[in-house]
Amino acid sequence: MKVLGFVHAGVVVEDIYKAIEFYNGVLGLGIDEEPGEWVTDFNETRAMGLGDVLHRIASLKCADGSKVELIEFENSKTLEGSEMSDYNGKEHMSFLVDDIYAYVDKLAEYDIKPFANPMAWETSAAASGKAYWMMFRDPFGVVIEMMQM
Repeated sequence: MKVLGFVHAGVVVEDIYKAIEFYNGVLGLGIDEEPGEWVTDFNETRAMGLGDVLHRIASLKCADGSKVELIEFENSKTLEGSEMSDYNGKEHMSFLVDDIYAYVDKLAEYDIKPFANPMAWETSAAASGKAYWMMFRDPFGVVIEMMQM
């Protein structure tokens, strides 16, 4: 059981197209995934306690293969004392692991339960054709996503 690498940092943005202009045009990150239609499968946002929230995602790739995942919500809510739109808990760090279920057991030893239990999705990027992800908060409240490909 080990962390194999850093997958992405998820960043909530008010305007996904302006964010792409910055990360691609200014910083030079390559566009890995263009923003698609609003996501209407609410399993992820429900698991995070956000309810039925429309959102869309784009990703940009660094030279080493790590990514910045941009997330825009259709109806953002403002955090008290902040000038930016956000949804608490959506910004996150993502790590690639070799055995996601071993980490579920390890987290349980520390009384940490995922708020999004391991879920599978089909992808050609995984050798088996299926990958898994889960999310939990570290002891300081930071959202951590783990992915097994």
